[in-house]
Amino acid sequence: MKILKKLLYVFLGLLAVFFIITLFLPKHAHIERSTTIDAPTGVVFNEVNDLKQWKSWSPWLSMDPDMSLEYGSTTSGKGASYSWESQDPNVGTGKMTISESTPNSFIKTVMNFAPDMEDEMYATLKFSEDNGKTKVVWDFDGDFKGMGKWFGIMMDKMLGPQYEAGLASLKTHAEKLAKEAPKSPFTITLIDYPGETFAGIRQVVSFDDMDKAFQNAYQTLGKAKVSPIGPAAGIFYTYDETKKESDMAPAFPVAADSKYAAPIRVFNLPARKGARLEFMGNYDQSYNAHTALAKYMEEKGLAQSGAVMERYLVGPNDTQNPDEYKTQIFYFYD
Repeated sequence: MKILKKLLYVFLGLLAVFFIITLFLPKHAHIERSTTIDAPTGVVFNEVNDLKQWKSWSPWLSMDPDMSLEYGSTTSGKGASYSWESQDPNVGTGKMTISESTPNSFIKTVMNFAPDMEDEMYATLKFSEDNGKTKVVWDFDGDFKGMGKWFGIMMDKMLGPQYEAGLASLKTHAEKLAKEAPKSPFTITLIDYPGETFAGIRQVVSFDDMDKAFQNAYQTLGKAKVSPIGPAAGIFYTYDETKKESDMAPAFPVAADSKYAAPIRVFNLPARKGARLEFMGNYDQSYNAHTALAKYMEEKGLAQSGAVMERYLVGPNDTQNPDEYKTQIFYFYD
């Protein structure tokens, strides 16, 4: 009996030590892994921002072939979600939602797990590009209570290898996509437009008269001795496909204190965030360029608003070879 009492005391002592240690264990767990992918940030970001693409690289969605997977009403960008249910204890049941999404730079996901689905854990993916290669940093944060703290201190060893496998798979997948993607004649970049002052002639013009309107406006601006501080531009306030007309202004950037007589107007385009497309060659590419830029904006979840600007860096007054024309198109968003 004495031996049993001693064993009981030892057990209770160890249990007390265990509980005391638990009180001092950190309640927060953080895991972080990173990789560098030989692909543009846009390619890599899209594979993470679109939850339907996770099947191509996520280490968890391939763990159970019989997993039940259901997507929410939105599958890409902020608010996108999917729920899963699996009999595999390593997969379980839960839901993941993209709570934040900043194009080509940041994604935050929130995960809820059965049985109560109330406790939340967070993961973020950060993207940065350097010389055409993308660095991806994937981290995980979670808070644990009581005995769950012991689980928290083991998270790095348990979850870290899966993060590494996921990043390795994302790297392989994205690099393959980048290699196979057809080369676009258009270069698109997200920018912070600084704002400019313009002198121009604003008018509603039919599509058929557009070229003539540009020629006449630039002649008028030249006769008025407008002093440009940059290349010619076209500012488009509307582009009505039904009426086949546009409210537009051929213009030149000028000093902020410029003043000219009617019909010339001095106006400002404010500083805003925007997407800039650039292409070389004749203006017959303009329609495809605008289509490509509109698609890019849609894919990024950006809503174009306000005027659209075309900037003619190299045009007919600079060269007789249309292949040498160089044009930029700006779509702005809030």
